[in-house]
Amino acid sequence: QNQPHSSSSPPIQQPLSTLQNSRFAWWAGNARLSKYTGRLLGAHIAHASLMMLWAGSMSLFEVSHYIPSKPLYEQGFILLPHLVELSYSVLSGLDIGPLYATFVISVLHLIGSAVLSIGGIYHSIVSDSVLEGGPYSSIFNINFTDRYRMSSILGVHLTFL
Repeated sequence: QNQPHSSSSPPIQQPLSTLQNSRFAWWAGNARLSKYTGRLLGAHIAHASLMMLWAGSMSLFEVSHYIPSKPLYEQGFILLPHLVELSYSVLSGLDIGPLYATFVISVLHLIGSAVLSIGGIYHSIVSDSVLEGGPYSSIFNINFTDRYRMSSILGVHLTFL
């Protein structure tokens, strides 16, 4: 009588927000947030903040450890060669000049990371979990099937940043 699990008992009902009932594969991490558009937006903004933080801090690290007498590839740099390739801090020919421009770009990445982290925290914790039906839903309507609308929302936010 005291069996831990009997085969005649009904199966346990799981909420629809679990990955097993969402009809998505195990690797589809955004599937559990598809109904919570505010949280999904916050997670992606926070992820963008982490990427900008890494780019800004790593390029500042490379600028601070730059030795002008050695080639960049011997110093193991991964970001500074790409900034130099974009003609920032290049004198005539192949000579690398002052690294002030790369320093400014690094600091701008850190400032952008701070702005994005505030937006990520706001959308993840403070704002509504569902953006539809809010005061700005007519302007920023989240419809994942309309790729043009999603692109315009992204463009507005990138322009603001």
